[in-house]
Amino acid sequence: MGSIEKTIAEIRESGGDVYFDTNAFIYFLDGGTQFSKKIHPFFEAVDSGQISGSTGDLVIAELLVKPIRDGNVIAERMIRSLFDAMGKFRVLPHDRGTLELAAYIRARQNLAMPDAIHVATAISARCSHMITNDSKIAHRIEGMKSILISELE
Repeated sequence: MGSIEKTIAEIRESGGDVYFDTNAFIYFLDGGTQFSKKIHPFFEAVDSGQISGSTGDLVIAELLVKPIRDGNVIAERMIRSLFDAMGKFRVLPHDRGTLELAAYIRARQNLAMPDAIHVATAISARCSHMITNDSKIAHRIEGMKSILISELE
C-alpha cells in the first residue's frame, strides 16, 4: 500500500470517507499488536477531522462477542460507550437494500456474510476507501480503494 502518512494525505485530498472494518477497531482497542501502531494514525486523523470515518452497526456486535464470552462487563461497557462517545465516526445502519447487495456480493465473490455486509455498507454509503486487514476483502473490493493494514509502512 505505502506509507501511512501518504495514505492519509491521499484520503484527505480526495475528500473521501474511509470505512473501518472490525479488525481496525480490534487493533485500535488492543493497542499491543504490530498493527495497532499502523491503525492509530487513522483514528487520530478521524478524531482531528482530517479524514471522515465510517463503520457499520455490525462492528458493534462483532466487537462485543469476546467480552460477553469472557464475562468482561467492563470491556462490554467500554465498547458500547466508544460508539456512543465517538461522534467522529458515522455508524451506518444495514438496511434492506444494503443486505440485498451483501447477498449479491457473497454469491459473486464468496465472502463470508459479515464481510459482505461490511463491503455492501461501505459501497452503499459511497465510501472512497475501506481499511481492513482481511486480504480476502481487500483484494475483492470493487468501486473503492482498499487499505490493507499489514501492507502499511
